[in-house]
Amino acid sequence: MFCLQPRTYRNDFAKVRTTISLLTGRPQKWAHHLISTNSSLLNSWDVFSKKMEEMYDDPHRLTNAAQALENLRQGKNEVEEYITDFKHLALDSEWNKPALIPRFRKGLSETIKDELARVEKPRTLEKFMSLSVKIDRRLRERRAERAGYHPPMPTRRPLPPLPSNAPATGLDEEELMQIGAARGPLTEAEKTRRRSLGLCLYCGRAGHHVRECREKPSSHMGKPLAVPAFISGRSVCNAMSTHMIVPLSLQWNNRAMSINAMLDSGASGCFMDCNMAQSLGIPTVYKKQPYPIQLLDGSSPLSGPITKETIPLPASIGESHNDTIVFDIVSSPVFPAVLGLNWLRKNNPTINWINSTITFDQEEPITTLSATVPQIHTVAVCTEIPKIYQDLHKVFGKKGADTLPPSRTYDCPIDLLPGAPIPHGRIYPLSEPELKTLKEYVEENLQKGFIRPSTSPAGAPIFFVGKKDGGLRPCVDYRALNSITIKNKYPYL
Repeated sequence: MFCLQPRTYRNDFAKVRTTISLLTGRPQKWAHHLISTNSSLLNSWDVFSKKMEEMYDDPHRLTNAAQALENLRQGKNEVEEYITDFKHLALDSEWNKPALIPRFRKGLSETIKDELARVEKPRTLEKFMSLSVKIDRRLRERRAERAGYHPPMPTRRPLPPLPSNAPATGLDEEELMQIGAARGPLTEAEKTRRRSLGLCLYCGRAGHHVRECREKPSSHMGKPLAVPAFISGRSVCNAMSTHMIVPLSLQWNNRAMSINAMLDSGASGCFMDCNMAQSLGIPTVYKKQPYPIQLLDGSSPLSGPITKETIPLPASIGESHNDTIVFDIVSSPVFPAVLGLNWLRKNNPTINWINSTITFDQEEPITTLSATVPQIHTVAVCTEIPKIYQDLHKVFGKKGADTLPPSRTYDCPIDLLPGAPIPHGRIYPLSEPELKTLKEYVEENLQKGFIRPSTSPAGAPIFFVGKKDGGLRPCVDYRALNSITIKNKYPYL
């Protein structure tokens, strides 16, 4: 930090005071005591840092680092993460690089050790780490390729017809029909053979299970759902004419809206266009853990990872199928709503892609997909001020809250306890949404004149509270300052 801003920290006074402003806990109390006693340690950065190191540095740092290196393992983490932890501990252990090589190899996963045994052993620690990273990345790429590969379904060959003089087997008419159409009843030995070879118990082929067999006749409960082949909106009508569209009725905050969603078994989740969510006023919140998505060509969208999602939205399809859906917010103007693989797995509907029909087997028969819109209660908002309060109309306006009151003859002072240490702020990281909210908060209050720029090391931390609409409310923590403030206990005159 000092090297990045040499003009700001050009003397020992600035270095010592800046370091004190970043301290917390016992080191902070110790430093404040030095300030209150005007200690000579504050005059030299070298003396101050050496004394602080003697006071609070780990006396067994080398031993603890060596023990941690001995116990460090890669586990299921990536090699890059393992290298980061290893280098941090190696720096504290002060071991030389030749001694670190066997320690580094010992902590690697067994899979990477097996791959390293196939090549010539690297002679330096840097080459050892670089080779381990390359092997780990290639193994992860191969696992991804293997997970995304699905063997093609073999073409079904017609079974030879039964000879007319075949001996009778005692099968009833239904079993004879099954033999002529697909297969006969399996013996226990045949079932055992197919299970051991990973074959389908119905058609006898590899690559799938009986519940996924395309040749097995399906039985539908109830009447199928007729899915319309169109969607409202002139801009997307032609684009969606060849896709499976499902009408949804969504509810939130005493509101309801019917939208059209596309069924997509290739989508990993349920998605909603950001412009649609904003125009309909659907509440969104920030995801606890943003995640990236990949397009069909393997590239990432320009919008970056997904950071927002809707609140759980009660949804109804037809007259009797109810569900709760959380949509991830993306930029998708052509397909503003998508029901993906997670929704299909959860509800497991029977879909006839040829006739564009859907049947929910676990429910009563459904005959229509017309969205049912619940009754919306409209709350009247009074925008006029009653006559009795007309003389106080300024109180109801926001304009008065955006300005400070004028300075008068007497201003209320804020007195601090004599000799009390001034609370100093510290630097701490913020997430991207928090940083954006903080910048907006600072700019807004600077324009109003509520705050002004300052270079003082004294300050108060700020935290954020989530709002119902998914936004963040900044809150300044003045508890440390309030604890050293003289309370005004005098009665009002």
